[in-house]
Amino acid sequence: FLWAAAPIPSGGIREKRFTQNQPGLKREIVYQIDDNGLRALSPIEPEKPGNLIRILCLGASTTDQSTQETGDTWCGILEANLREHYKDSSVKFQTMAFGRGGFRAIDSALWLEDHMEKIKPDIVVTLLGINDLCWNGGPDYQPRNIDRIVEEKRGLTWRFLLTHVGDKCREYSQVYR
Repeated sequence: FLWAAAPIPSGGIREKRFTQNQPGLKREIVYQIDDNGLRALSPIEPEKPGNLIRILCLGASTTDQSTQETGDTWCGILEANLREHYKDSSVKFQTMAFGRGGFRAIDSALWLEDHMEKIKPDIVVTLLGINDLCWNGGPDYQPRNIDRIVEEKRGLTWRFLLTHVGDKCREYSQVYR
């Protein structure tokens, strides 16, 4: 149904324009992500120049900041400040943000494992933990075995789910692509 009702274009930067009425925020914003799900002020090229320092800001909704333009997020502000501070240097900076609402630390770690070689960050700054606390915390919290959590999550990767969903869609849908 989603392919027919709301197709997402493949390749390149995807963008969505929003109008909002939240106090203190811009009325109209453009939310952009690239093929890796990253928000960045400039495209993440596969070949990284030697004088470029890439900083990945990794988290959940507090990093994604979907109600802000990319330049107004903490990741975008970090890049602007670094560029200004080191404007006379030959070293260049590029920040990129990955965050999804509801992601726990393990979700971000598994995403990073799949994308580390593609984006080649030099530094990773994390803003993680609130969803872990919300969904797992509390007075009766009992920690689970991290190896078991990783194996469970790996079994539920998007590739795994899409393969099985795709099989079902092909079985029942003439519209599926």
